[in-house]
Amino acid sequence: MPYSCTHVAPLGVKGLSSAQKDVVDSPDPCGAALQDHIHFTIGCQSFNLKQMDVATSAFKHLLSANSKQSLSQQTAFLREYLTVFRVSSYTAL
Repeated sequence: MPYSCTHVAPLGVKGLSSAQKDVVDSPDPCGAALQDHIHFTIGCQSFNLKQMDVATSAFKHLLSANSKQSLSQQTAFLREYLTVFRVSSYTAL
């Protein structure tokens, strides 16, 4: 089942920044899946806290040509990114 931002409980701003610092590059597939999950969670939490620049940045990390995720998971990541991008575009006006 694809991830969705509506299923993630909000963290504090402090939790987001420390979680973001803990994300490291990992060449193995299991590490890549964990990294994707962390970026997705940071993106969702930032979106819920109306931190659109952080949310957009986190979701951008999920959009990779060499992703190890399934097609349905990649589609879910793209859908969430586009939602954040659309909302951030409206709030910038």
